[in-house]
Amino acid sequence: SKDLTVGSTFDECEAVDLSNDTTPPKVAFGPNGDTKYKKNNSTIVIVTDNVQVDQDSLKYLWNTSTTAPSEASFSSSFENNSSISTTAGVSGGYYLWVLAKDAKGNTTIQNSNIFNLDNTGPAITVLGSNPVSIIVGSTYTDAGATALDNVDGDVTSSIQTTSNVNPNVLGAYTVTYSVTDKVGNTSTS
Repeated sequence: SKDLTVGSTFDECEAVDLSNDTTPPKVAFGPNGDTKYKKNNSTIVIVTDNVQVDQDSLKYLWNTSTTAPSEASFSSSFENNSSISTTAGVSGGYYLWVLAKDAKGNTTIQNSNIFNLDNTGPAITVLGSNPVSIIVGSTYTDAGATALDNVDGDVTSSIQTTSNVNPNVLGAYTVTYSVTDKVGNTSTS
């Protein structure tokens, strides 16, 4: 051991003894999950170790399972203390799984809490006959539609109807139903 003061130099390096290191790295997520439904999300992942994190070992995957995946399942690498975004276009409850090793090879496979994602538009059901035929000059009554969302439930009251039907003029007309859920997924029928 050598005493160092500001401005001093040294030529010796002490080796770190890893032979007794049995402590795996620790993983922290910020935020650690989000139960509010969103189209996408992200979290910052920080990996720490009592000796040294093996930066080349850092891998992640998103899935819907709370069962730890095998090491072979991980293929996407990341940099420590960086943001990882959810998979685009998916719906459901997703967990971020992180694989991390230290310089000794101690391994951690850790998951975040759930991130709820919604990228599915409401299902619209057109009521009545489709198409509808009427006699020119008669009254046309739109039978309407209903809409059910996978997260928000019944969103029928939010349906916007667009129609160019003129029952006094012979022709083919279109009635369009459109509805958007709380996170912005839109469906049209």
